[in-house]
Amino acid sequence: MNNSMLHLKVNKPKIPMLESVMFKSESEKEAAIEEVFLRVGVKTIGDIIAPITHEESKNGKIPSNIKFAFKEGSKLAEKSKFSQNSFSSVKLGTTGSDYLDGTSLITGVIEQVTPVVENEVIAKMFPEGEYEANKLFMDVWQPITGMTHQNAMDTPVQVVQKRGFQTEEWLPPFAIEMIQINQNEALNLRDPGNQNLAIRGLAACMSKWSAQLTHRGGTRRMNDIYQAIFTGSYTWQDQSISYGIPSGNRFTAGALNGVWGSVSGSNIVPNANSNPILDLITIRNLLLILYKNLNVTLIMNPITGSLFNQNPTVINRVNTQYSDRIMQKHGDNNPNSVKSVLSYYLGADLDIDVMYDASAYIADVNDPNGHAAGTTNYLLPTGQIWIKVDTNAFGAPYGEYAYSLAAQNGGMQNARPGKFFQIIDSMASNTIQGVTQPMIALMNGWRGGVRLPRYFDVFTFNVLS
Repeated sequence: MNNSMLHLKVNKPKIPMLESVMFKSESEKEAAIEEVFLRVGVKTIGDIIAPITHEESKNGKIPSNIKFAFKEGSKLAEKSKFSQNSFSSVKLGTTGSDYLDGTSLITGVIEQVTPVVENEVIAKMFPEGEYEANKLFMDVWQPITGMTHQNAMDTPVQVVQKRGFQTEEWLPPFAIEMIQINQNEALNLRDPGNQNLAIRGLAACMSKWSAQLTHRGGTRRMNDIYQAIFTGSYTWQDQSISYGIPSGNRFTAGALNGVWGSVSGSNIVPNANSNPILDLITIRNLLLILYKNLNVTLIMNPITGSLFNQNPTVINRVNTQYSDRIMQKHGDNNPNSVKSVLSYYLGADLDIDVMYDASAYIADVNDPNGHAAGTTNYLLPTGQIWIKVDTNAFGAPYGEYAYSLAAQNGGMQNARPGKFFQIIDSMASNTIQGVTQPMIALMNGWRGGVRLPRYFDVFTFNVLS
Protein backbone atom coordinates (compact mmCIF):
# COMPACT_ATOMS: atom_id res chain seq x y z
CA MET A 1 0.00 0.00 0.00
CA ASN A 2 1.27 3.43 -0.93
CA ASN A 3 2.09 5.36 2.24
CA SER A 4 1.19 8.58 0.48
CA MET A 5 -2.39 7.32 0.42
CA LEU A 6 -2.49 6.98 4.17
CA HIS A 7 -4.10 9.86 6.06
CA LEU A 8 -5.60 10.34 9.47
CA LYS A 9 -9.34 10.92 9.58
CA VAL A 10 -10.19 13.41 12.26
CA ASN A 11 -13.65 14.76 13.12
CA LYS A 12 -13.28 18.47 12.74
CA PRO A 13 -14.23 20.55 15.75
CA LYS A 14 -17.17 22.88 15.30
CA ILE A 15 -15.18 25.86 16.59
CA PRO A 16 -12.54 27.03 14.02
CA MET A 17 -10.42 28.64 16.72
CA LEU A 18 -9.95 25.28 18.44
CA GLU A 19 -9.38 23.51 15.15
CA SER A 20 -6.38 25.69 14.48
CA VAL A 21 -4.61 24.49 17.64
CA MET A 22 -5.54 20.82 17.28
CA PHE A 23 -1.91 19.77 16.87
CA LYS A 24 -0.32 22.58 18.85
CA SER A 25 1.30 22.46 22.24
CA GLU A 26 -0.62 22.13 25.47
CA SER A 27 -0.09 25.79 26.44
CA GLU A 28 -1.33 26.97 23.03
CA LYS A 29 -4.46 24.81 23.36
CA GLU A 30 -5.07 26.21 26.81
CA ALA A 31 -4.75 29.76 25.54
CA ALA A 32 -7.22 29.06 22.71
CA ILE A 33 -9.74 27.51 25.10
CA GLU A 34 -9.42 30.51 27.38
CA GLU A 35 -10.03 32.83 24.42
CA VAL A 36 -13.19 30.91 23.50
CA PHE A 37 -14.47 31.21 27.08
CA LEU A 38 -13.81 34.94 27.11
CA ARG A 39 -15.60 35.46 23.79
CA VAL A 40 -18.76 33.77 25.06
CA GLY A 41 -18.78 35.84 28.25
CA VAL A 42 -17.04 33.51 30.70
CA LYS A 43 -14.61 35.65 32.66
CA THR A 44 -13.85 33.28 35.51
CA ILE A 45 -14.36 29.61 36.22
CA GLY A 46 -16.81 30.71 38.88
CA ASP A 47 -19.18 31.75 36.08
CA ILE A 48 -19.82 28.14 35.12
CA ILE A 49 -18.68 25.93 38.01
CA ALA A 50 -18.68 25.89 41.80
CA PRO A 51 -15.50 25.01 43.72
CA ILE A 52 -15.49 21.86 45.82
CA THR A 53 -14.32 21.97 49.40
CA HIS A 54 -11.49 19.82 50.65
CA GLU A 55 -13.91 17.89 52.88
CA GLU A 56 -16.14 17.02 49.93
CA SER A 57 -13.13 15.75 48.00
CA LYS A 58 -11.86 13.68 50.91
CA ASN A 59 -15.26 12.13 51.64
CA GLY A 60 -15.65 10.98 48.06
CA LYS A 61 -18.87 12.90 47.47
CA ILE A 62 -17.78 13.97 44.02
CA PRO A 63 -18.56 11.62 41.12
CA SER A 64 -15.44 10.91 39.14
CA ASN A 65 -17.07 11.84 35.86
CA ILE A 66 -17.40 15.52 36.81
CA LYS A 67 -13.92 16.11 38.26
CA PHE A 68 -11.63 18.58 36.53
CA ALA A 69 -7.97 19.43 37.01
CA PHE A 70 -6.28 22.60 35.87
CA LYS A 71 -2.57 22.79 35.33
CA GLU A 72 -0.64 24.52 38.08
CA GLY A 73 0.05 28.13 37.11
CA SER A 74 -2.32 28.14 34.13
CA LYS A 75 -4.52 31.15 33.53
CA LEU A 76 -7.65 29.05 33.97
CA ALA A 77 -6.49 27.79 37.33
CA GLU A 78 -5.45 31.31 38.21
CA LYS A 79 -8.84 32.73 37.41
CA SER A 80 -10.60 29.94 39.29
CA LYS A 81 -8.64 30.76 42.48
CA PHE A 82 -7.37 27.20 43.04
CA SER A 83 -4.50 25.10 41.73
CA GLN A 84 -3.34 21.51 41.33
CA ASN A 85 -1.77 21.55 44.76
CA SER A 86 -4.93 22.77 46.42
CA PHE A 87 -8.44 21.79 45.35
CA SER A 88 -8.48 21.60 41.61
CA SER A 89 -11.55 19.35 41.47
CA VAL A 90 -14.79 21.20 40.72
CA LYS A 91 -18.42 20.24 40.20
CA LEU A 92 -21.12 21.59 37.91
CA GLY A 93 -23.52 24.09 39.52
CA THR A 94 -27.13 22.96 40.05
CA THR A 95 -30.31 24.42 41.54
CA GLY A 96 -31.26 21.23 43.31
CA SER A 97 -31.00 17.49 43.40
CA ASP A 98 -33.97 17.04 41.04
CA TYR A 99 -31.80 17.56 37.99
CA LEU A 100 -29.24 14.99 39.09
CA ASP A 101 -31.24 12.33 40.94
CA GLY A 102 -34.12 11.66 38.57
CA THR A 103 -36.03 12.50 35.39
CA SER A 104 -38.83 15.05 35.17
CA LEU A 105 -41.85 15.36 32.88
CA ILE A 106 -44.56 18.00 32.45
CA THR A 107 -47.69 15.97 31.79
CA GLY A 108 -50.18 18.76 31.14
CA VAL A 109 -51.98 21.72 32.65
CA ILE A 110 -55.23 21.91 34.66
CA GLU A 111 -57.25 24.60 36.42
CA GLN A 112 -58.69 24.65 39.90
CA VAL A 113 -62.48 24.84 40.12
CA THR A 114 -64.01 28.30 39.78
CA PRO A 115 -67.63 28.60 41.05
CA VAL A 116 -70.30 29.12 38.43
CA VAL A 117 -72.09 32.44 38.01
CA GLU A 118 -75.44 31.72 36.37
CA ASN A 119 -75.73 34.82 34.24
CA GLU A 120 -78.18 33.18 31.83
CA VAL A 121 -80.92 32.81 34.44
CA ILE A 122 -80.83 36.38 35.71
CA ALA A 123 -80.18 37.82 32.23
CA LYS A 124 -83.80 37.08 31.32
CA MET A 125 -84.99 39.09 34.31
CA PHE A 126 -82.36 41.83 33.96
CA PRO A 127 -81.57 42.21 30.24
CA GLU A 128 -78.65 44.42 29.25
CA GLY A 129 -79.37 47.77 27.63
CA GLU A 130 -77.11 50.40 26.04
CA TYR A 131 -77.92 54.12 26.04
CA GLU A 132 -75.98 56.98 24.46
CA ALA A 133 -76.65 59.40 27.28
CA ASN A 134 -75.33 60.38 30.69
CA LYS A 135 -78.58 60.37 32.68
CA LEU A 136 -81.56 58.09 32.11
CA PHE A 137 -85.16 58.92 32.98
CA MET A 138 -88.32 56.81 33.27
CA ASP A 139 -91.88 58.14 33.36
CA VAL A 140 -94.06 56.07 35.69
CA TRP A 141 -97.86 56.23 35.75
CA GLN A 142 -99.55 55.86 39.10
CA PRO A 143 -101.92 52.86 39.55
CA ILE A 144 -105.65 53.23 39.02
CA THR A 145 -107.47 53.61 42.32
CA GLY A 146 -111.09 53.64 43.48
CA MET A 147 -114.36 52.78 41.74
CA THR A 148 -117.18 54.67 40.06
CA HIS A 149 -119.43 56.61 42.44
CA GLN A 150 -123.19 56.39 42.43
CA ASN A 151 -124.89 59.70 41.87
CA ALA A 152 -128.40 61.03 42.46
CA MET A 153 -130.21 62.41 39.41
CA ASP A 154 -129.99 66.12 38.78
CA THR A 155 -127.08 66.53 41.20
CA PRO A 156 -123.50 67.54 40.39
CA VAL A 157 -121.37 64.72 38.99
CA GLN A 158 -118.50 63.55 41.14
CA VAL A 159 -115.15 64.85 39.85
CA VAL A 160 -112.40 62.19 39.97
CA GLN A 161 -108.78 63.11 40.59
CA LYS A 162 -106.69 62.35 37.52
CA ARG A 163 -103.98 59.74 37.80
CA GLY A 164 -100.56 61.28 37.42
CA PHE A 165 -97.06 60.16 36.60
CA GLN A 166 -93.64 60.78 38.07
CA THR A 167 -90.19 60.79 36.52
CA GLU A 168 -87.38 58.64 37.84
CA GLU A 169 -83.74 59.60 37.32
CA TRP A 170 -80.79 57.19 37.15
CA LEU A 171 -77.09 58.10 37.10
CA PRO A 172 -74.75 55.23 36.15
CA PRO A 173 -71.70 54.31 38.26
CA PHE A 174 -68.33 53.32 36.74
CA ALA A 175 -66.48 50.01 37.11
CA ILE A 176 -62.96 49.30 35.83
CA GLU A 177 -59.89 47.24 36.74
CA MET A 178 -56.74 45.99 35.03
CA ILE A 179 -53.92 43.46 35.14
CA GLN A 180 -50.34 44.67 34.58
CA ILE A 181 -47.60 42.60 32.93
CA ASN A 182 -44.09 43.95 33.37
CA GLN A 183 -41.23 43.33 30.94
CA ASN A 184 -39.64 40.66 33.12
CA GLU A 185 -42.85 38.62 33.01
CA ALA A 186 -43.43 39.29 29.32
CA LEU A 187 -39.93 38.08 28.39
CA ASN A 188 -39.51 35.19 30.79
CA LEU A 189 -42.93 33.58 31.30
CA ARG A 190 -42.82 30.02 30.00
CA ASP A 191 -45.71 28.26 28.29
CA PRO A 192 -47.72 26.38 30.99
CA GLY A 193 -47.95 22.66 30.32
CA ASN A 194 -45.42 22.70 27.49
CA GLN A 195 -42.64 20.08 27.62
CA ASN A 196 -40.23 22.56 26.07
CA LEU A 197 -39.37 24.87 28.94
CA ALA A 198 -37.79 27.32 26.51
CA ILE A 199 -41.10 28.24 24.84
CA ARG A 200 -42.39 31.64 25.96
CA GLY A 201 -45.91 31.61 27.37
CA LEU A 202 -47.01 35.24 27.26
CA ALA A 203 -49.89 34.60 24.85
CA ALA A 204 -51.21 31.63 26.84
CA CYS A 205 -51.01 33.53 30.12
CA MET A 206 -52.73 36.60 28.65
CA SER A 207 -55.58 34.36 27.52
CA LYS A 208 -56.08 33.09 31.08
CA TRP A 209 -55.79 36.57 32.58
CA SER A 210 -58.34 37.90 30.08
CA ALA A 211 -60.74 35.16 31.17
CA GLN A 212 -60.06 36.17 34.78
CA LEU A 213 -61.12 39.77 34.14
CA THR A 214 -64.19 38.69 32.18
CA HIS A 215 -65.33 36.32 34.95
CA ARG A 216 -64.79 38.97 37.62
CA GLY A 217 -66.91 41.36 35.56
CA GLY A 218 -69.77 38.84 35.38
CA THR A 219 -69.53 38.33 39.14
CA ARG A 220 -69.68 42.10 39.70
CA ARG A 221 -72.82 42.47 37.57
CA MET A 222 -74.60 39.60 39.33
CA ASN A 223 -73.62 41.06 42.70
CA ASP A 224 -74.94 44.48 41.64
CA ILE A 225 -78.32 42.96 40.79
CA TYR A 226 -78.70 41.25 44.17
CA GLN A 227 -77.41 44.32 45.98
CA ALA A 228 -80.09 46.42 44.30
CA ILE A 229 -82.80 43.92 45.22
CA PHE A 230 -81.87 43.17 48.83
CA THR A 231 -80.08 46.39 49.85
CA GLY A 232 -82.08 48.80 47.73
CA SER A 233 -79.15 51.12 47.04
CA TYR A 234 -75.76 51.40 45.42
CA THR A 235 -72.64 53.44 46.20
CA TRP A 236 -71.19 55.84 43.67
CA GLN A 237 -68.46 58.40 44.42
CA ASP A 238 -68.80 57.74 48.16
CA GLN A 239 -72.54 58.45 48.06
CA SER A 240 -75.27 55.90 48.77
CA ILE A 241 -78.00 56.22 46.13
CA SER A 242 -81.37 54.67 47.01
CA TYR A 243 -83.68 52.96 44.55
CA GLY A 244 -86.68 53.96 46.67
CA ILE A 245 -88.02 50.47 47.39
CA PRO A 246 -90.89 50.89 49.93
CA SER A 247 -90.12 49.60 53.42
CA GLY A 248 -93.43 47.73 53.36
CA ASN A 249 -92.01 45.48 50.64
CA ARG A 250 -89.50 43.97 53.10
CA PHE A 251 -90.95 40.97 54.97
CA THR A 252 -89.22 39.30 57.92
CA ALA A 253 -89.84 35.89 59.48
CA GLY A 254 -89.48 37.37 62.96
CA ALA A 255 -92.59 39.47 62.35
CA LEU A 256 -94.55 36.39 61.22
CA ASN A 257 -94.02 32.97 62.85
CA GLY A 258 -90.39 33.18 63.93
CA VAL A 259 -87.01 33.01 62.19
CA TRP A 260 -86.37 29.81 60.24
CA GLY A 261 -83.16 29.04 62.10
CA SER A 262 -79.50 30.03 62.13
CA VAL A 263 -76.54 29.54 59.78
CA SER A 264 -72.91 29.62 60.88
CA GLY A 265 -70.45 28.53 58.20
CA SER A 266 -71.53 25.04 57.17
CA ASN A 267 -73.65 24.56 60.30
CA ILE A 268 -77.39 24.90 59.49
CA VAL A 269 -79.76 24.78 62.50
CA PRO A 270 -83.50 25.01 61.67
CA ASN A 271 -85.91 26.50 64.20
CA ALA A 272 -88.41 23.80 65.24
CA ASN A 273 -90.89 26.47 66.41
CA SER A 274 -91.07 28.27 63.07
CA ASN A 275 -93.57 27.54 60.32
CA PRO A 276 -92.08 28.37 56.90
CA ILE A 277 -95.12 27.10 54.97
CA LEU A 278 -97.50 29.36 56.90
CA ASP A 279 -95.10 32.31 56.48
CA LEU A 280 -95.07 32.01 52.71
CA ILE A 281 -98.83 31.45 52.50
CA THR A 282 -99.36 34.60 54.55
CA ILE A 283 -97.09 36.65 52.32
CA ARG A 284 -98.61 35.34 49.11
CA ASN A 285 -102.30 35.41 50.00
CA LEU A 286 -102.53 38.43 52.29
CA LEU A 287 -99.58 40.75 51.86
CA LEU A 288 -99.28 40.40 48.07
CA ILE A 289 -102.99 40.63 47.35
CA LEU A 290 -102.27 43.23 44.65
CA TYR A 291 -100.36 40.61 42.62
CA LYS A 292 -102.59 37.60 43.24
CA ASN A 293 -103.25 36.91 39.56
CA LEU A 294 -99.62 37.26 38.51
CA ASN A 295 -96.98 34.53 38.44
CA VAL A 296 -94.62 34.63 41.43
CA THR A 297 -91.15 33.06 41.68
CA LEU A 298 -89.40 32.55 45.01
CA ILE A 299 -85.65 32.82 44.35
CA MET A 300 -83.18 31.74 47.06
CA ASN A 301 -79.79 30.09 47.45
CA PRO A 302 -79.45 26.39 48.44
CA ILE A 303 -78.68 27.13 52.11
CA THR A 304 -81.93 29.06 52.51
CA GLY A 305 -83.67 26.17 50.77
CA SER A 306 -82.15 23.78 53.33
CA LEU A 307 -83.60 25.84 56.19
CA PHE A 308 -87.01 25.18 54.65
CA ASN A 309 -86.46 21.51 53.78
CA GLN A 310 -85.03 20.61 57.20
CA ASN A 311 -87.69 22.40 59.20
CA PRO A 312 -89.57 19.87 61.44
CA THR A 313 -92.94 21.38 60.50
CA VAL A 314 -92.24 20.86 56.82
CA ILE A 315 -90.96 17.30 57.38
CA ASN A 316 -94.06 16.41 59.41
CA ARG A 317 -96.36 17.64 56.63
CA VAL A 318 -94.32 15.84 53.98
CA ASN A 319 -93.33 12.76 55.95
CA THR A 320 -91.97 10.90 52.93
CA GLN A 321 -89.73 13.68 51.75
CA TYR A 322 -86.51 12.07 53.02
CA SER A 323 -87.50 8.40 53.17
CA ASP A 324 -88.62 8.16 49.55
CA ARG A 325 -85.86 8.40 46.94
CA ILE A 326 -88.32 9.79 44.41
CA MET A 327 -88.82 12.84 46.60
CA GLN A 328 -85.14 13.65 46.24
CA LYS A 329 -85.00 13.11 42.50
CA HIS A 330 -83.49 16.06 40.69
CA GLY A 331 -85.46 17.98 38.09
CA ASP A 332 -88.10 20.67 37.94
CA ASN A 333 -90.55 18.40 36.11
CA ASN A 334 -90.51 15.73 38.81
CA PRO A 335 -94.04 15.76 40.34
CA ASN A 336 -92.63 14.90 43.77
CA SER A 337 -89.73 17.34 43.92
CA VAL A 338 -89.27 19.64 46.90
CA LYS A 339 -90.11 22.59 44.65
CA SER A 340 -93.40 21.00 43.66
CA VAL A 341 -94.22 20.18 47.27
CA LEU A 342 -93.61 23.80 48.26
CA SER A 343 -95.77 25.04 45.40
CA TYR A 344 -98.48 22.59 46.45
CA TYR A 345 -98.69 23.91 49.98
CA LEU A 346 -98.60 27.52 48.82
CA GLY A 347 -101.48 26.85 46.45
CA ALA A 348 -101.02 25.32 43.02
CA ASP A 349 -103.71 27.63 41.60
CA LEU A 350 -101.59 30.67 42.50
CA ASP A 351 -98.84 29.95 39.92
CA ILE A 352 -95.95 29.92 42.37
CA ASP A 353 -92.54 28.65 41.30
CA VAL A 354 -89.33 28.10 43.30
CA MET A 355 -85.85 28.66 41.91
CA TYR A 356 -82.47 28.02 43.54
CA ASP A 357 -79.62 30.25 42.41
CA ALA A 358 -76.29 28.64 43.31
CA SER A 359 -74.17 31.42 41.76
CA ALA A 360 -71.05 31.75 43.92
CA TYR A 361 -67.59 33.30 43.91
CA ILE A 362 -64.31 33.01 45.80
CA ALA A 363 -63.61 36.19 47.75
CA ASP A 364 -60.24 37.89 47.36
CA VAL A 365 -58.63 40.56 49.54
CA ASN A 366 -60.76 43.62 50.37
CA ASP A 367 -63.93 41.84 49.30
CA PRO A 368 -66.77 44.38 48.69
CA ASN A 369 -69.17 42.15 50.63
CA GLY A 370 -66.81 41.75 53.58
CA HIS A 371 -66.17 38.02 53.11
CA ALA A 372 -62.84 36.55 54.20
CA ALA A 373 -60.31 36.04 51.39
CA GLY A 374 -60.33 32.49 50.03
CA THR A 375 -63.87 31.67 51.17
CA THR A 376 -66.57 30.64 48.70
CA ASN A 377 -69.86 32.50 49.06
CA TYR A 378 -73.22 32.64 47.32
CA LEU A 379 -73.98 35.90 45.52
CA LEU A 380 -77.63 35.71 46.59
CA PRO A 381 -77.33 36.34 50.36
CA THR A 382 -78.13 33.43 52.68
CA GLY A 383 -81.43 33.84 54.47
CA GLN A 384 -82.90 36.12 51.79
CA ILE A 385 -85.70 35.23 49.37
CA TRP A 386 -86.46 37.38 46.36
CA ILE A 387 -90.20 37.33 45.68
CA LYS A 388 -90.13 38.03 41.97
CA VAL A 389 -93.49 39.06 40.52
CA ASP A 390 -94.10 38.76 36.76
CA THR A 391 -95.12 42.30 35.77
CA ASN A 392 -94.30 42.11 32.05
CA ALA A 393 -97.90 42.84 31.09
CA PHE A 394 -97.59 46.35 32.56
CA GLY A 395 -94.61 47.43 30.47
CA ALA A 396 -90.84 47.88 30.87
CA PRO A 397 -88.55 45.18 32.17
CA TYR A 398 -88.63 44.33 35.85
CA GLY A 399 -85.10 45.65 35.89
CA GLU A 400 -82.12 45.93 33.59
CA TYR A 401 -78.37 46.28 33.60
CA ALA A 402 -77.92 49.49 31.66
CA TYR A 403 -74.72 50.79 30.07
CA SER A 404 -74.03 54.46 29.45
CA LEU A 405 -71.32 56.28 27.49
CA ALA A 406 -67.69 55.35 28.20
CA ALA A 407 -64.67 57.10 26.71
CA GLN A 408 -62.91 53.72 26.51
CA ASN A 409 -65.44 52.73 23.82
CA GLY A 410 -64.62 54.75 20.72
CA GLY A 411 -62.55 57.49 22.37
CA MET A 412 -63.37 60.89 23.81
CA GLN A 413 -64.80 62.22 20.55
CA ASN A 414 -66.93 59.18 19.70
CA ALA A 415 -67.78 57.60 23.05
CA ARG A 416 -70.10 54.60 22.89
CA PRO A 417 -72.06 52.68 25.53
CA GLY A 418 -71.35 49.10 26.58
CA LYS A 419 -68.63 46.96 28.13
CA PHE A 420 -65.03 47.43 27.00
CA PHE A 421 -61.92 45.25 27.07
CA GLN A 422 -58.58 46.70 26.05
CA ILE A 423 -54.99 45.51 25.71
CA ILE A 424 -52.52 48.37 26.03
CA ASP A 425 -48.80 48.10 25.18
CA SER A 426 -47.04 51.06 26.80
CA MET A 427 -44.16 50.92 24.28
CA ALA A 428 -46.59 51.87 21.52
CA SER A 429 -46.85 55.35 23.05
CA ASN A 430 -43.13 55.88 22.29
CA THR A 431 -42.61 57.68 25.59
CA ILE A 432 -39.57 57.49 27.88
CA GLN A 433 -41.62 55.64 30.50
CA GLY A 434 -42.96 53.23 27.88
CA VAL A 435 -39.50 52.41 26.53
CA THR A 436 -37.52 52.28 29.78
CA GLN A 437 -40.18 50.46 31.80
CA PRO A 438 -42.49 48.84 29.24
CA MET A 439 -45.57 46.96 30.35
CA ILE A 440 -48.77 45.47 28.98
CA ALA A 441 -52.09 46.30 30.63
CA LEU A 442 -55.27 44.23 30.27
CA MET A 443 -58.24 46.44 31.11
CA ASN A 444 -61.91 45.54 31.60
CA GLY A 445 -64.83 47.70 32.65
CA TRP A 446 -68.00 49.59 31.86
CA ARG A 447 -70.02 52.61 32.83
CA GLY A 448 -73.38 51.40 33.97
CA GLY A 449 -75.26 49.43 36.55
CA VAL A 450 -78.64 48.18 37.69
CA ARG A 451 -81.82 50.10 36.94
CA LEU A 452 -85.06 49.23 38.73
CA PRO A 453 -87.87 50.83 36.74
CA ARG A 454 -90.32 48.74 38.79
CA TYR A 455 -88.72 49.40 42.19
CA PHE A 456 -92.19 49.45 43.78
CA ASP A 457 -92.68 45.81 42.67
CA VAL A 458 -89.53 44.56 44.45
CA PHE A 459 -90.34 42.28 47.41
CA THR A 460 -87.97 40.37 49.67
CA PHE A 461 -88.30 38.02 52.64
CA ASN A 462 -85.56 37.71 55.28
CA VAL A 463 -85.98 34.34 57.04
CA LEU A 464 -83.17 34.96 59.55
CA SER A 465 -84.45 38.18 61.11
